[in-house]
Amino acid sequence: MRKFLTFMMLAVVLAACSPRIQSTRQPVDPNQPGAITIPHTMGEAVLPAPALRVVALEWTYVENLLALGIQPVGVADIEGFETWVNVPVELSADVVDVGMRGEPDFETLAALQPDLIIDTEATAAGYYEQLDAIAPTLVFNPYPDDPNISTFQEMQDSFRLLGQATGRSDVAEQVLAHLDAKIAEGRAALAASGHAGERFVLSQMMSWLNTAYLRFFIDNGMATNIVEQLGLENAWGSDFAQYGFAEVGTEALTEVGDVYFFYVMQDDDGLNTSGSFQKLWESLPFVQSGKAHAIGGDTWLFGGPLSAEVLIDRVVAAVTE
Repeated sequence: MRKFLTFMMLAVVLAACSPRIQSTRQPVDPNQPGAITIPHTMGEAVLPAPALRVVALEWTYVENLLALGIQPVGVADIEGFETWVNVPVELSADVVDVGMRGEPDFETLAALQPDLIIDTEATAAGYYEQLDAIAPTLVFNPYPDDPNISTFQEMQDSFRLLGQATGRSDVAEQVLAHLDAKIAEGRAALAASGHAGERFVLSQMMSWLNTAYLRFFIDNGMATNIVEQLGLENAWGSDFAQYGFAEVGTEALTEVGDVYFFYVMQDDDGLNTSGSFQKLWESLPFVQSGKAHAIGGDTWLFGGPLSAEVLIDRVVAAVTE
């Protein structure tokens, strides 16, 4: 649980706390034949050829590599990825764990001799030069601080750039087209079942130090946007929040009314055995009407196209079945 509660916190990695990596790689001339230049939030990455050995330091990009048909050579926090992220492609057993998200093991990472490293701006900002000394590094910001930038569009844009960097742009377009078709199929299924326009709340629920910890996802969150594209209406209004959710107390559960309540919670979470929480839970209108739906503790709400399709399937099944 500790890993989950800190998964998007900014990492403070001091130079004294990690070894400095001396760059031995030669800069690539972007004009040389076959060179690929990929823009990212901290500059440009120039590759001599499509990347084959890729390290992903954030789970979104692990998933995206798998969607492109690429097994990464290194991943940050493999155990956490396999606990929280359900996608139809598994990591190979020989993928190397390179530390925690926000705290990579630079020596292990360098030993893998990657062609490309991928991370988020929130974490890589503290050690970008060390990563770039090892291999060309792509840095994305999946949580824009501008409310006019769609997180759903950013996910697609960065996925396409990763397709370019690995020489798989055609595969990237096929994956995104499949996601579009999945959304259209789900929207049609909900409409046919008479549920178009129904109101919903999307939540993550967990306990921490004997206290309920809840997130209600708001309109600028990618996961909320995906469910809205299915023809449902988000019932939890809130001001813009960079990560797309509002942190709320249990009293918020009593405020949403009789809506479809989709929630992500681990099976072994303490809320499942808390008598006081269960008493409150059983009194809620959406629970009493049968509109509360657990959609699996491994439904990842911050991922790429594959996670989005899992979310769509589970929401549509919850409403129509």
